[in-house]
Amino acid sequence: MLKKLFSSYYVYVFLLAFFVALVTLNFFLDFPNRDTTYFTIARDIEFNQVTSEALASTVMVRVLTSPALVYLPLFLTRAFGGFDFASFNLSLLLLNLPFYFLAIFFFYSLVNLIYQNRRVALIGSFLFFSNYAMIYFGLNAGADMSGWMFYLASTYFAVKYYFQHDQKKYFLAAIFISSIGMFFKEYAILGVLALGTLILIYPEPFKKKLVKLILAGGLFLLLPGSYHLYYYFKNGFDYSSFYNSCAVLDRYNLVLLIKVMGSLYTIGWLYLLLGLCREWRERNVKRLSVLLGLAPAAFGFLGWPCLLQRVAFVCIPLLAMISGFGLAKIKQNWLIIILLIVYALMQFYMKDILLLVNL
Repeated sequence: MLKKLFSSYYVYVFLLAFFVALVTLNFFLDFPNRDTTYFTIARDIEFNQVTSEALASTVMVRVLTSPALVYLPLFLTRAFGGFDFASFNLSLLLLNLPFYFLAIFFFYSLVNLIYQNRRVALIGSFLFFSNYAMIYFGLNAGADMSGWMFYLASTYFAVKYYFQHDQKKYFLAAIFISSIGMFFKEYAILGVLALGTLILIYPEPFKKKLVKLILAGGLFLLLPGSYHLYYYFKNGFDYSSFYNSCAVLDRYNLVLLIKVMGSLYTIGWLYLLLGLCREWRERNVKRLSVLLGLAPAAFGFLGWPCLLQRVAFVCIPLLAMISGFGLAKIKQNWLIIILLIVYALMQFYMKDILLLVNL
C-alpha cells in the first residue's frame, strides 16, 4: 500500500506544495497589508451596523458577489470566541488552505487528463503553485483562492465531459461546481465558460450544441441568478452597478498589460514558447482542440475593467500546462530542475521585481 502511494506523482506534488506553503506562511504572510474589505463588511454585520443605504451601494458589495467569504469566516471567528481583525483574517486563511491544495489537485488532474503524462502534470503543477499570485494572493488571508479552485474543478469536469461525451454526470458536475463557486468569487464563472466553449468545439450537430448551451446556462444561473435577483429586489443593487464602479477607475492600458503579464509569468514565457513549439511539432489535434477550448476562459480577465495580477492569474493554469509539456521533453532532469528553481526564485522575489517595473 505504501509502495503504491509513494509511486504516485500526487505525493511529490503535494510535498512540494506543502514546502511552498510553509515558506509562504513564514515569509509572505502579512495581515496588516491584506485587503480589509471583507473584514469591514463582516464587522458591520457582526455589530449590526449595516444600513439599507450601504446594501444598495458598493460599500457592502461582497455580500452580493461573495457572500460565502463574508459569512464563513465570520462563523469561524465566532467559534474562536471573539471578533477582531486578526481572528477574522486567520479564519479566512484557514478557509484558503484546503482550497489551495484542492486547486493543486484539480490542476494536476486536469493536466494529466489532457496530456496523459504525469511528468508533464508534475512540472506544470510546480509552475502553477509556485507562481507569485498563487502565493501572495491565494495562500493568504485574501479572497481569490476559493474562486481559482472552483474555476479549476469545474474546468476539470468540463474536459472530462469533452473526452467522455456520453457521461452526463461530468456535464452536470462542471455546472454545479461553477454555480456554487459563484457564492465565493466570480472567477468560478470561467469554469462554465470553458464548458460552453468545449461544447461548441465538439464535433456534433449544432442543434445539439445549442440545446446543451441553453441547458448549461440555465442550470448555472439557477442558484447564483436567484440570489442576485433576490438581492436586487430587496436592496436595489445589482452586479452591473459594481462593474461600472470598477470601470471608472480606468486601470487598463497597453503598458500596464505588458507590465502585468510580464511580471506575472516572468521567465515562464520562455518555457511557454518551448511548449508551443513542441505542440506545433506533434500537432495532436484532439489535445490542441481542448487547449483552444480553454483559452477563452483563461483570457477572460481581459473583460474585467481593472487589470491586476491576481485577476490575470486565471491564465496561468493554461500557460503552466503548455510550459510543463515543453519542459518535460527535456531529457536532462538536472536542467529541468535548474529552470524550475530559476522560475521559483523570480516568483518569490516578485515584490522587488514589481518595484522595478513600477507596479
